[in-house]
Amino acid sequence: MSHTVQSQHPPVALRAHHRRLQALLVIAAIAIVGLTAAVVILASDDGNGIAASSNPLNSMTAKEQRYVTGMSALTDRQLGAAFGSGRP
Repeated sequence: MSHTVQSQHPPVALRAHHRRLQALLVIAAIAIVGLTAAVVILASDDGNGIAASSNPLNSMTAKEQRYVTGMSALTDRQLGAAFGSGRP
């Protein structure tokens, strides 16, 4: 078996290793905090500065709500007659 000879005294080598590891952990912690903040911001932002609600009708006016409700009540046949089938 061959034994490798360290170029530095063992306590000096351990201290240098500890400092590098500590710096790496600080960088990793900063990166995790930054990514967490980015996820929270993106998850709560719908583009107009208002947090997304669970019901999209809540962000509509009364007239828009009536339109959506009426359109969703139509059958496929009625929608095809009103807007075409989409086929040439």
